[in-house]
Amino acid sequence: MGTRERRQREVAEREKRFLDAARELIRHDGLLNLQMARVAEKCDYAVGTLYQHFGSKEDLLVALAADNQEHRVELFRRAGEWKAGTRDRMMAIAVADLMFVHLYPEHFRLAQLAFTEIVWGAASPERRQMALEAGEPLARICDGIVEEALRRGDLE
Repeated sequence: MGTRERRQREVAEREKRFLDAARELIRHDGLLNLQMARVAEKCDYAVGTLYQHFGSKEDLLVALAADNQEHRVELFRRAGEWKAGTRDRMMAIAVADLMFVHLYPEHFRLAQLAFTEIVWGAASPERRQMALEAGEPLARICDGIVEEALRRGDLE
C-alpha cells in the first residue's frame, strides 16, 4: 500500500471515529446539545482537526444522516437480494426498516434536522451530494422489486 492510499485510509478512519463519537454524544446528551468541541475532545483530537473533516456542525449533521442511510441501504439490499417472491421481498423491506429503527432510533430525528432548510442550506455542496447519493439506492431497490412484480403479474 502506498503512502497516498494509507493517508486516505487514515482520513476515512478518523472521519468514522468522529461520526461514531457524534452519534454517541447525541444518544447521551440529545441532538440539539451536540457540540463540535465535545466531539473532538471525545476523539482526542483538536477541534481544528475535526473542522478539517467537517467544515461546520451542519456538515457533520448531514454526514451523520448520510452515514446512517448507508446502514439502512445495506438492510434493504439484503431484503432485495433475498431469493424469494416479490411480495415476500417487499415484506422483508418493511421488516428491514423496522430493524433499522430499532438499531438507529435517533436516525429519523437526525434526518429531519439535517434536511431542514437551515441545516441543509448551511452544509457544503459536497456533503449534500453525499447525503443524496447515500439514500438513492433505497428507491432503486424498491423500484426493482416493484418492476419485477409487474413483469411477473404479482401486481397489476
